[in-house]
Amino acid sequence: MTAIGKMRKRVGIYSRADTEAGTSSSLLTRTLVAEVWAQIINITGTQQIDSRNAGAGVSHRITIRDRSDVSKVNEIKYDGKWYTIATVQRADDERERFLVLECLQLDTDGTLDSQSPEAAE
Repeated sequence: MTAIGKMRKRVGIYSRADTEAGTSSSLLTRTLVAEVWAQIINITGTQQIDSRNAGAGVSHRITIRDRSDVSKVNEIKYDGKWYTIATVQRADDERERFLVLECLQLDTDGTLDSQSPEAAE
């Protein structure tokens, strides 16, 4: 499992709200919920294919300290990049000190990243 010392990336956890801004457009609003330390692992190509077959379609695995206010409706921001959360799992250690977030990188406009495997489908 992840050691605290490997959590060296500072990430923001955001809530996302899409509000209607006219007849055919919406306005995206993100609100910072918390900044936390995290470990970010880029998922390899084989693991991405396996995750797509399982229905999740993930590109990154982000591990943070356990929080009760993180769910699939949140988004993560790190180094100017946005990630949507596909799954939230408590770590399988006996103390459940960590959350493992399986995420998919978004493009800057909040849509799926054009380089992600799902965007090519």
